Amino acid sequence: MARYHRLNLLLRSLDPGDVADGLENVIAPYLVDVWVDGYTRYTPLPSMRSLAVIDLEDFFYLFDTHNERLVAAWGITEGRKSQASGDDSPCKAAYRSVWGHAISHITGGGGGVILLRQFDQLDDGSFTKLESLSLGAPGALYFNAWNYDGSPGVPISGSMKLAPGQTPVSIDRGLIIPGRSVSITSAQSA
Repeated sequence: MARYHRLNLLLRSLDPGDVADGLENVIAPYLVDVWVDGYTRYTPLPSMRSLAVIDLEDFFYLFDTHNERLVAAWGITEGRKSQASGDDSPCKAAYRSVWGHAISHITGGGGGVILLRQFDQLDDGSFTKLESLSLGAPGALYFNAWNYDGSPGVPISGSMKLAPGQTPVSIDRGLIIPGRSVSITSAQSA
C-alpha cells in the first residue's frame, strides 16, 4: 500500500467554503505524486514521459505507456449514475466473470472498454463496501491504484491474456468524503 502520510494534514488545510476545488487541485495532485513515487520506485521507466494522465468523462486514468499498465484511476463522484453503461458490451459479456472496469460506470467512471483483470483474492469485501459508499457520496474523491512488483510489463498484443509483470501485487482503493471520512483499503495478491 502506498503511504499517504500527508493526506489528513492536507485535508484539514482545505478551504471549507470550497472543498471541491481543494479535492481537485490539492488532494488529487498529492495522490498522483504518491502513486508515481511508489510506482517508479519499483518500475524503472525510460522517461517520466512514459506516464500519461487521460481524462475520460470526469474520471482520470494514469497510464504507464511504456509497460502498458494502468497505475491509477480517480475522480470526484456524482453519486449513483442512473444506469451502468457498457454492461451489455460484447467484450464485457465475453469476460464477465474475470474482467471489470477500472472505475465502474455506475460510480461515474467511463472509458468504454478500459477493462482490468479482476482477482477475487484482491477483493475481501471492503472494496465493494467503498464503492457502495461512493454511490451515496456526491462530491467525494474515489480512487483505485494498482501496485506492481519490479518485473517489467510484457503485454501480449491483441490478447486479453496477462503476461508476467502485468498482474498487480496489490490494489489500493480509497474514498475521501469531505468533512466526514477518509477510507483507504489495500488488498494483497495471493
